[in-house]
Amino acid sequence: MTPFAPTGPCDMITASTQLLAIVGTPIGLVRSPENFNRWFAQAGVDIAMFPADVDATRLGAFVELARGMRNLRGFIVTMPFKQAVAGMVDELTPRAAAIGAVNAVRRDTDGRLVGDIVDGLGFLATARGHAFDPSGKRAALIGAGGVGTAIADALCEAGVADLALADADPARQHALARMLRARHPQVTISEGLDGLGGRDVFINATPVGTGGSDAMSIDAAWLEALPRGALVADVVTSPAITPLLARAYALGCRIQTGPEMSRAQVGTIGLFMGVMDAAQAQRAGGPAPVADDVALHPRDHLSALTPAARLLGREIVSVDAQAGTASLRFQAPVEFGNRHGTVHGGMIAAMLDSATSCAVLAGLPPERTSLTMRLETRFLKPAALGSLSASAQVVERDDRRALVEAQLFDGGGIHVASAVGEFRLRDRRR
Repeated sequence: MTPFAPTGPCDMITASTQLLAIVGTPIGLVRSPENFNRWFAQAGVDIAMFPADVDATRLGAFVELARGMRNLRGFIVTMPFKQAVAGMVDELTPRAAAIGAVNAVRRDTDGRLVGDIVDGLGFLATARGHAFDPSGKRAALIGAGGVGTAIADALCEAGVADLALADADPARQHALARMLRARHPQVTISEGLDGLGGRDVFINATPVGTGGSDAMSIDAAWLEALPRGALVADVVTSPAITPLLARAYALGCRIQTGPEMSRAQVGTIGLFMGVMDAAQAQRAGGPAPVADDVALHPRDHLSALTPAARLLGREIVSVDAQAGTASLRFQAPVEFGNRHGTVHGGMIAAMLDSATSCAVLAGLPPERTSLTMRLETRFLKPAALGSLSASAQVVERDDRRALVEAQLFDGGGIHVASAVGEFRLRDRRR
């Protein structure tokens, strides 16, 4: 399908607006509408994504409605409908047919619905961004639903040597193990996580940890058996830093958040649904796993998250190196709260420090870096936990020094804090 050419920013949904949906239940914590609509607005295309919280008993009716909606380009499928929708569409990609689940459905012009599952591709693209190469590694995964199945299959396809699986439903766990053994006989597939240690990567592909819960899908003692520097990943998108990731980080592991994986899938899904071309998909988050002929780790100052940035759930919305500006978003989970139930002032200062440094670093070549010399923070109003946004502007800069101003806003758009940062600029030390 031919992607739409940019026609100007879509400030509102009109009769000419093409639509995408995301269907699941509950739907309140998904990040896809934010990620996609931000991209559509920046690209100036008249497309919008809306969330659809669908009763499970009416899922079939929703799919039939989608067939007849001529202004619907397709829909994303999230929990708990990935496997059910796979049995309702007209065609499945070979990958989706083998996995038995879909997370993206394209509506062709004749009303046919074509399903694919790209969760695994998004996971691999994000993991490689954390310098994780799955080839020959030992992996463990908990959660044999649609997303867990897709990630497990992608890991095997990418060459892991050994994969241990677990799920609260033994039948679902056994079914996934059988499918993987049939598709990937070269990989050692085991069931259960008891007594395992020395894994290079662990993935939580369950909803455990969603919405501020302090629960973890695995016992903390099991995490302690992981080698330091192992990658621990979570598919939960809110909060960005789940209790699992916070614990893994404290133990010295690398961590990968759900929002990172969600953003990595924007380009992949957009390309499949025909609302982005290949170049747009690459800019939006990557259309596919990194190919062998593409450098895995092209690094600039902002392409890799530091441990502190990951802890803050930092997401760079846009930067303009020439103008010296940066727009960012952060996530403040309940762990960032103070005694009043709002964001602790120290975390607010850390977000403003991160925002000001991003504005500086965006304009520096790779061989140069910056150090915070002074950060003057002004707290204006209490900041609600959840999503926050920041904007930063370089106001002075020479070869040795930069001065930056920044503002922080809570999820309701309330201006909660400001800062002025002074930075020393110097060559990187080897």
